[in-house]
Amino acid sequence: MPDGERTHPLPPLHRYVLDENGVTDAETLKLARDRAAVLRSVHQSMPVDGPWVERRVAAMIRSWLPPGVQVSMNAQLADPDRPKLRSCSWDIIIHDPVGPEWGCPPPPDMMAGFPLVPTPLAYAAIDTKGFLDPGGAREYVAGRAFNHLNDCTLPQLDILHPTVIPILLVMATSGAAATLEAAVKESLKLFCLGKVQATPVADGESRVITWTLVGGHGADLPLQRLRRTIMRAMEQRTENQEIAHA
Repeated sequence: MPDGERTHPLPPLHRYVLDENGVTDAETLKLARDRAAVLRSVHQSMPVDGPWVERRVAAMIRSWLPPGVQVSMNAQLADPDRPKLRSCSWDIIIHDPVGPEWGCPPPPDMMAGFPLVPTPLAYAAIDTKGFLDPGGAREYVAGRAFNHLNDCTLPQLDILHPTVIPILLVMATSGAAATLEAAVKESLKLFCLGKVQATPVADGESRVITWTLVGGHGADLPLQRLRRTIMRAMEQRTENQEIAHA
């Protein structure tokens, strides 16, 4: 019997439609198709979707990185020049190995990485969002770093500058992806995979949610631009280190 006709004991709950919009990039389609399957299958999806996207994107990024470069998840960044401050918690931090000389706490396991990463070792800090609009993106940029009393006035992104690239990877927004990306282009790199539209919640089981991917080919697609940004961040820091030691 063809798979499309097979009866499963746990059929999809929701009519979550993925409009691939002509995209042929294998990485983009794998991520989007699998995430759509998750969203069709669970109620109150945020607690499931968020961690699922984080882990899937982290695994994808690991496959891009050269040997020796590490990924830590759900971790903060610390600037040695401001040792009592911490960044917000980032979903994914790309960094060189953290040696014992830094005094950082140990990882829960090697796949999760370190809970605290020194900024001199980090290349990029990435947060993933299932949904974000321009207003939410601007609020994110305006967030503050953490201190003991939680009254720090230093913008959280300032802990990263100038060596760590802050990145937001957004699955969907309500308008044009380009509009969302442009809203914070002066502060961080933002990549949005597509646009989401939905009929009213009151439609119940008949409600339709449509996720339309950003169209394009190859290097123009958000995931491939993300990949180039990460690779360039690593190259840039290596170049800066070579200049400093010249």
